[in-house]
Amino acid sequence: VIPGNHDNDPYVASDLLSEQPFRNAFGPCYYSFNFGDIHYVMMDNTVFANKGGAQGTIGDLSYTCKFTSDELSWLRADLQNAPSDCRIVLGVHCHFSTRTYLPDSSHSGPWFKYNMPQSDLTALFNYAGKRPVEIVSGHTHQRFTNYFSDDHREQNIGAICASWWWIGKYTNGRTNLCQDGTPAGYMVMDAESSDISTIYKPVGKDVSYQFRAYDLNNCLIDRATYCPMVKDNYSSVTEEYYKNYVHGYDEPRNDNKVLVNVFNWNSRYTVKITEEGHGVLDVRRVEAYDPLHIVHFNCYRMNASGSMTFVTNATAHMFEATCSSATSSVLIEVTDEYGNTYSETMTRPRKLYDMTKSEQW
Repeated sequence: VIPGNHDNDPYVASDLLSEQPFRNAFGPCYYSFNFGDIHYVMMDNTVFANKGGAQGTIGDLSYTCKFTSDELSWLRADLQNAPSDCRIVLGVHCHFSTRTYLPDSSHSGPWFKYNMPQSDLTALFNYAGKRPVEIVSGHTHQRFTNYFSDDHREQNIGAICASWWWIGKYTNGRTNLCQDGTPAGYMVMDAESSDISTIYKPVGKDVSYQFRAYDLNNCLIDRATYCPMVKDNYSSVTEEYYKNYVHGYDEPRNDNKVLVNVFNWNSRYTVKITEEGHGVLDVRRVEAYDPLHIVHFNCYRMNASGSMTFVTNATAHMFEATCSSATSSVLIEVTDEYGNTYSETMTRPRKLYDMTKSEQW
């Protein structure tokens, strides 16, 4: 158990003092323990400012994602006393790095931005020395993995509450999706000796459910079907406003493309798509928005004139291939870094409208 940005006393404008309710209920805000050949370190990396907070007055709830100087001093001493040949697992609430992006003119492979000070990450790796480090974080309501080096990586595990439970409410519990389309879920870590393997476990679904496939010819998100209450003069939802939240899916397509959202993808995964009668297709990693999240969240929000928070986010754990036919089936095979392969044969056409009604997705 570690504190996050919702675990501070909102009536206190002090990081240390605002943590007292957490300490009273759970214990220290940072601590460590050994289990087997792994040294686990749990740390608080939200520095709570809460400007304007005072007894009887809630402040602005502001905070910064970083370690305090006291925490860094403690971390250094802790790792000096940890076994010299162990693996280190660091648990934090806020992420060190952002989601993975596509290569661009400045980056030849998967890359990310920093959310925590890079100096904190450098200090962690320096204190760890030659010992491998696995960082487990949350906070983002998305799922991603970043490798800093062969022995250093961060896994951001998504959220049990997905998009703050809203999609579960809107679909009467049929489904619940994070902002990148990843199902609500959690990470399962299998630690044998100092070796670690991990897998993402969606809530209410079999562990084999590791991706979702779309037939883009049939992913039209039109206002008449998905937002029947939205009018140009209703709650200031104009056509331009609507387009801003459906991200191009309001335009019909007939390019025979399929889109696959691989929830737990990282740079060591492989994605293979084979079209019936046409062989293996070229697969391209793309930035895209998950259509089901758009329908189940953005469209519901606009339809009810709700605030557009926790809207669909772009993600780069999407993969696209172009088929020769609009009706051919495709075999999708996703293999993780541990050699596990997950597969599905998608019969086309697959209609988005049917996907929104089915518990399968």
